[in-house]
Amino acid sequence: MSQPTIPSVTSSGTATPLRQYAGIGCLNLDVWSLVLEQLSTMNEQTTPLLAAMQTCRDLHKLGLKVLLDRGVFLMTEAAAQSFCRFLEEDNHSRAPLLQKLVLEISSFSENTLQALRVLLRHAARLRGVVINVPNGSFNPLDILQPSASTLRSARISYLNMTDWAGITLPNLQYLETDLLLLPASESLIRTFPKLTHLKTQLLFWDGEYGDLVDEDARNANIQTQQQSGSWPYLKCASGQLRAIFALGLTCPVSRLVLQANPPSDAGRVMLSSLLDRTPELKELVLTTNDDIFGLGWPFIRMERLYEKARLEEFPEERELLADRTRQGLRDIFVSATFFATVSMALIKAHYYRGTGQDEHHLAFQQSTCKLQQLSMTVDITCPVLACYNFDDAPQPLYSDCPVLKQICMHDVSAEADLLLQDVPTLQQIELRVFHHGEELHYQKRTVVGRWEVI
Repeated sequence: MSQPTIPSVTSSGTATPLRQYAGIGCLNLDVWSLVLEQLSTMNEQTTPLLAAMQTCRDLHKLGLKVLLDRGVFLMTEAAAQSFCRFLEEDNHSRAPLLQKLVLEISSFSENTLQALRVLLRHAARLRGVVINVPNGSFNPLDILQPSASTLRSARISYLNMTDWAGITLPNLQYLETDLLLLPASESLIRTFPKLTHLKTQLLFWDGEYGDLVDEDARNANIQTQQQSGSWPYLKCASGQLRAIFALGLTCPVSRLVLQANPPSDAGRVMLSSLLDRTPELKELVLTTNDDIFGLGWPFIRMERLYEKARLEEFPEERELLADRTRQGLRDIFVSATFFATVSMALIKAHYYRGTGQDEHHLAFQQSTCKLQQLSMTVDITCPVLACYNFDDAPQPLYSDCPVLKQICMHDVSAEADLLLQDVPTLQQIELRVFHHGEELHYQKRTVVGRWEVI
C-alpha cells in the first residue's frame, strides 16, 4: 500500500513533497482505502463497498484487500470451491491478503479438501480462523502451519489430539475448541506456548470412572507442569469445571469461567482445589443450573408443578408458594457469602441458582480469597404448570405468574445489607434475577464509606 504524502517544511515556510503523489481523482490511495473500509462496515452484505469496487480498476484492487481483511465466510462446499478458484488467479497473488477465514461446512469432497490445503498454503498471513468441519476430515492444525507466525486466534471444533507431534502455533493467543478427549496439558502448552485465553469443551466423558479419571489426569498434569513449566502468559481459562480441573493449571491465571452442570459433591471438591491453586485470580464466572423449587434437573417432574387453578382457589397454597419464593431470594444472598473468602479483586458469579448453593459454600469458605466486587445472575425456574407450553397452544401470559409477581414485590435490601456486613471487603454488589425473561436488577456500592443503592 502506498504511503501518505509527508511534507517537509523549509526555513522559508514552504512544503516540499517527499515523494510523488499517487491517487484516484483528487484523493490519495490511502484515503480511498479508508473510504472503502468505512463502506464495508455499512451493512453485512458489503453492498456499498461492492458498488464502489465496480467503478474503476484501481478501486476494485483496493476493495479486494478490504474484503479479505473483513474475513471470508465459507458455509457450503460450492462456496469453498468458488473462493479457492478466485484466489488461484494471478498465481495466488491475492491469497496473502486473506487474514480471517470462517470455514463451516458439513461435508466436502477430497478435491475440495485439496483445494483448501492449497489455499491455506498460500494464505500464509492469517490472523484469525474459525474451523467447524466434520470430525476426522483433516487435521486443522496441520493445514494452518503456513500461518504459524501470524495466527493469533483460532476457534476449532472437534479437535483431535492425534498427529500433533511437531505441530506448533507459536504466536496463537486465543484458542476455543471442542475436544474429543482431554489432552495432557503438556501437549497443549507445547503446541500453543503463548496462549493468553483458553476456552474448551469436552464432548465425551468416562461416565463410570469420570471423577477418578479427572483427578488422575489433574495430578499428572500438575506434576508435568512443575517439572517442565506451564503457560507464562495465560490470563483466562474457560470451560467445564471438570475439564479445567483436570488440566491442573499451575500458571497464575487471573480469570476463570466455569460451568458446573449439574452441581455435585465432586464439583465442590474440584472448585475448592482450583481456588487453592489460583492465588492470582481476580475474576470468577461461575455458571450452574440448579432448581429452587425442587422440580428436578434437567427434566421437570410434572407431579411437582403447581396448578394455577388450585393456587387461585386455595390461598394457603398460594401463600406457601410465595414463602418458598421469598426464601429462595433470601438464600441467594446467603449463598453469596461463599464468595467472601475468594482471593480476587473482581469476581462475577453468573450463578443460575437453586438448591445447590450449599455445595459450593464450603469450597469458597475454605479458600483464602477476599472479594471486592460481586455480580450475580440468577435464573429461577417456574413451578407453575400454566407457564409451560407443551403443545401448540398460545403462549401463556407470564404477567399473571404468581412467582414473577412475588419476585417483583420482594425487597432485597435487607439481605444485601447482611451480605455486606458478612463480607466487609465488598465494594460493589450486583444482582440480576430473571424469571420468564423479566429482570429484577439491584445494585449497591460504597461511596465514601457508606453504601448507596444505584
